[in-house]
Amino acid sequence: MRHRKIAAIVVVLIATLGFSYLAQSQERARSQSRGMRERGSAAWQQRTGPEAPWITIILRNRDRLQLTPEQVASLEKLRSDFAREAIRKQADLRIAELDLRRLLAGEPVDLAQVKTKLEEAARLNTDLRYARIETLEKGKAVLTAEQRDKLRNLTSVPRSSVPEPRGKAS
Repeated sequence: MRHRKIAAIVVVLIATLGFSYLAQSQERARSQSRGMRERGSAAWQQRTGPEAPWITIILRNRDRLQLTPEQVASLEKLRSDFAREAIRKQADLRIAELDLRRLLAGEPVDLAQVKTKLEEAARLNTDLRYARIETLEKGKAVLTAEQRDKLRNLTSVPRSSVPEPRGKAS
């Protein structure tokens, strides 16, 4: 009976971790798909936080920021390298989750192995998030101080001065 309670608690913890990760992934996807028209709104301000897709935003504004060809190449390489690393880490995380499900299906559940697998999944998630933040910081470092100021100004434009997309009613 005690093992079942512990297994139930572990399942709840795993579900919570999984839902949290899924919610973060979905929010990132939503924030990228809504586009630039919400600049100046509270939603835009939240999505332009420290973990926003800054390298993509910078590259989309390359002309306004007057990026050099070398800066563009450096930023594209950073983005590409991170994408490759993220794919690997996400795959490892999915494998860890599969392994965890297999462990939880055992009777009795080996709690030591479950704990180790949970710690592995948490480490992979942390590594992925850190790699993202590190890449963003490297991307910002490619810009000059003047370009960083221009970027700040571009991303803080009041909503009323941002043109609405064509063909859509507000």
